[in-house]
Amino acid sequence: MNYINLKNLKDKDLKDFIEKCSQIPDLQFDSEIDPPLPINPYSKNLEDKIKIAHYFLIVASIDEGNLVGRAENARILVVRLYKLLKDNLFSITNVNYLKKIFTDCLQNLSLSRLKDRIPEIIVSVNQFVINKGGDNLIKFAQQFETPKDFVKVLANNIVRMGKSSEVRKKAW
Repeated sequence: MNYINLKNLKDKDLKDFIEKCSQIPDLQFDSEIDPPLPINPYSKNLEDKIKIAHYFLIVASIDEGNLVGRAENARILVVRLYKLLKDNLFSITNVNYLKKIFTDCLQNLSLSRLKDRIPEIIVSVNQFVINKGGDNLIKFAQQFETPKDFVKVLANNIVRMGKSSEVRKKAW
């Protein structure tokens, strides 16, 4: 695999790179990978779009080597949580309740050394979406002038998404 140093790319090179790679589905969006996503990320329905935005924010918040190990584990874990909780996954703000459920979803899943922080992180996502985002990340994001402004708010309000550059990249 060829690795590209993005820091040295010029605008045209970056545009070419994005256009070339835009046809490659991201692991989190790929409908051919098992387990299947519980919500269609390509749905035109506004309610589905609102749910999938919240869903992917949860996935992004825990998609860190120190938490889940491999990126596939973030997808597997959140799919399992959603299968168990359905839309209630998006409204849980009680960390102790989520910790009890979380243990049931770990069968045959090898997570990393900080896995016990995952329920706290998911709860912080839900609290952010409910309290700051008004239960609609799409509408909330529209109030920001630039994506950078929105990412800054995400990074500063969700556990492990903004205290260092290593984890801030998850917000992007």
